[in-house]
Amino acid sequence: MKVRDCLTCLLPFSLLILSSSTRLFAEEDTKPNLGEETIPFMEVISRTYQEMDNIVASKDIPKDEKIQKLREFLEKEPYWPGVLYRIAQVDELAAQSIALELFQSKTTTREHKLQLGRVLLQRYKVPGFMREYANFLICAVLNGGEEEFCRKRERKLSAVGEYAFIASGFEGYSSDAFEKIKDKRVIPILIKCLNAPDNVYGKQRGCVIRGKPGEPTGRNVQRQQIPIALAKLGAVESIDPLKKILMTHHDYHLRKNSAYALAILMKRKDSRIAEENLRKTEGCQQFLFPFGTGLIEKGNDDGVDYMAFKYSAYFNEDSLSSVLYMLEQRLNVLKGFKSKKMESFYKQVLKYKPLYHILLFDEKSKLWQETKATKFADTTLIQSNAEKVRNHSTRRIITLYKDIIDGMRANHLEALCPLISDIWKQTRNAEIKKISEKYIDEICRPNEA
Repeated sequence: MKVRDCLTCLLPFSLLILSSSTRLFAEEDTKPNLGEETIPFMEVISRTYQEMDNIVASKDIPKDEKIQKLREFLEKEPYWPGVLYRIAQVDELAAQSIALELFQSKTTTREHKLQLGRVLLQRYKVPGFMREYANFLICAVLNGGEEEFCRKRERKLSAVGEYAFIASGFEGYSSDAFEKIKDKRVIPILIKCLNAPDNVYGKQRGCVIRGKPGEPTGRNVQRQQIPIALAKLGAVESIDPLKKILMTHHDYHLRKNSAYALAILMKRKDSRIAEENLRKTEGCQQFLFPFGTGLIEKGNDDGVDYMAFKYSAYFNEDSLSSVLYMLEQRLNVLKGFKSKKMESFYKQVLKYKPLYHILLFDEKSKLWQETKATKFADTTLIQSNAEKVRNHSTRRIITLYKDIIDGMRANHLEALCPLISDIWKQTRNAEIKKISEKYIDEICRPNEA
């Protein structure tokens, strides 16, 4: 493997989740230039990155001259955040000012404006910029968004993709910003983009190679987020296309997000029919959890039924991380939710044997053995690594238990006091014991009196 090919692995991840914004541009500024080949997103990192790093590290070049020299690389490098990152290492404010200046320039290409938007929204969070960016992004989706998105292409930024990412809070964006870009005019385009092809592998992909150049990857991450945007736009006209995707598409995550969107968009009577179809159709039961998530978000407690562990892909796994992840998913969805059905959910949680042994900190349990696993040969490193894994797992477990107790407290579930009392008596962890005792004092003992 060439050293240069591995440079892509070293790019700071923060660069890849930077943000964007801009004013309303003329139509010619927002149409994509599809005849011009550009270097694929997250792919070729040229040797000029080393040249830039040398400039940043130099003790002989004055700061202003460093910024000027680095700025010249914007004419050579297609991925501008990589250049701006290095300018920021010299002068953070100068990098922000340059990014904003370039974004507002009418000569800057559509693709570069999308890159700059990420930088300005995610790294710098420039006040008022979201309004400017919203005008640009909506215009970009309406003018050439479908043409740009619905073609065979490697993974790279697109107007439709960024719109969907903001809606879902994906790739470093905050979904709170979506209110500023909500525009029902984009709905027909988003629906058409549900049929976009999978992305294809590029010619150079750094250290990880999973397919030959030009072969489909089997997914399209930007396409996966479109159902969430449609749900937030209240796009009832997308229900039929989303139904078809849910039942027939090969992309698991697109189907999962379609299930969530349908729960949001459908009327209660129709959603119950959809639930029945998912239960009866082989291989579709796994989509009842995202469907239930949508119902809960909508305030429909029918969704609590689909928080059951049997609808999780991790239900039969016996690793500590899988058990914790499955529970964290569900508790996050149900945070603050109140319903009579919550008692049965939390009863299931507390009677779940793998969790019970985890909360007791039973080191004889198989689930705890993975905290001792390590691939290091040096005994010092073995001890250090095992300790880090154990400490991280302990923090996750305590946070998880706090969330369980908070949910039970919100629903005032005194009927489950015997289960909490048992954990309080049996656990070896002082923090778990303390959390249990507080719940017993607040919820259980007053009812005993």
